Amino acid sequence: MAFLGREREERVGRLARYVLKQQTSEGGWANYPGGPADLSTDRQGVLCPQVAGHDPRADYMVKARNLIRERGAP
Repeated sequence: MAFLGREREERVGRLARYVLKQQTSEGGWANYPGGPADLSTDRQGVLCPQVAGHDPRADYMVKARNLIRERGAP
């Protein structure tokens, strides 16, 4: 949707909210329900709300980025 310039559509907002509901308590995202956070999935999980316009300084975004950096990603 972002590629098409449609990242501000309501469906993108709904998707971003859904993705955030899947965020683990440590700040990442798992590949399957109840699984451990995964670096690849974490990077995708933090990108979706960012593209949808969420504040990158929000606590949940900072927590996710910190977890990604702790795992060695730039």
